[in-house]
Amino acid sequence: MNNKEEHIDKNDYLDPQAEALIKELGPTFKKSKEESWKELQQRIQEEEKSSRQPKWWLMAASVTALLALGLTARFYSMAISSQEVALRNLELPDGSLVTIDAESELSYYPLWWSIERKVNLHGRGFFEVEKGSRFQVKSKKGTTTVLGTSFTIDNTGENYTVSCFTGRVQVESSNQEVILNPDQMTHWTNDGVLVRVEGLPLPDKDNWLQPEVSFQDAPILEVINDLEKMYQIKIASDEMDSERRFTATFQLPIHPETALDIVCSATGHEYSSTQKGSFQIKEVR
Repeated sequence: MNNKEEHIDKNDYLDPQAEALIKELGPTFKKSKEESWKELQQRIQEEEKSSRQPKWWLMAASVTALLALGLTARFYSMAISSQEVALRNLELPDGSLVTIDAESELSYYPLWWSIERKVNLHGRGFFEVEKGSRFQVKSKKGTTTVLGTSFTIDNTGENYTVSCFTGRVQVESSNQEVILNPDQMTHWTNDGVLVRVEGLPLPDKDNWLQPEVSFQDAPILEVINDLEKMYQIKIASDEMDSERRFTATFQLPIHPETALDIVCSATGHEYSSTQKGSFQIKEVR
């Protein structure tokens, strides 16, 4: 039997220190294939669960934005004022119509209107309210509540008068309440009592609501002053006789040049425009 001797080169052996280092750095396969697969599935499920969890910072930002939007809608107000001798007609977001008298102001919250129909009135106003949810007019001395009607409120000076033309009106003031039907009005007495008056003419409808400006034997300089306030213009009238009186009725709307024509024709003067919004009146020579 022939023994065949294998030739082993001593270079095939690794240094013991190298072998130890390889074992230390090399991968270990202590887990089975089933265990590794189960661990992978568990990690995937944990990542999916984490992705489904709410992003609290994103939710907080959204809530903050909604709050800011709500506060803007609630407290953003619009104010409309009338010049000292002119009426203003305006339409509210629901189609209700309002006419405010001279030296009056009305304010409301347009972005909040679909939630609450409420206006604040300083002065005198005529309302034609569209039917719908409760409509309120807040004044310095009381609150008027309606559900589709037309009425006037006079809140000038110490006066507080509400006149109902159509529908029904509820007036509340100083823990007092009065319900008005058509052709009824309520006002303060000298004793501070809110009383209802029936069967009397309603002067509001025939007085300040008429779209005209009337001067009856008025001092001419007072007329000029009123025209300046009406049109927000400047009128130099040094050559006019302060003792002169003027009588005329202007049907509104009327252009300032037309009003000046009427005044100058009646007093023997003429006017010229010096610059935008400024006029000069001189005696005709």
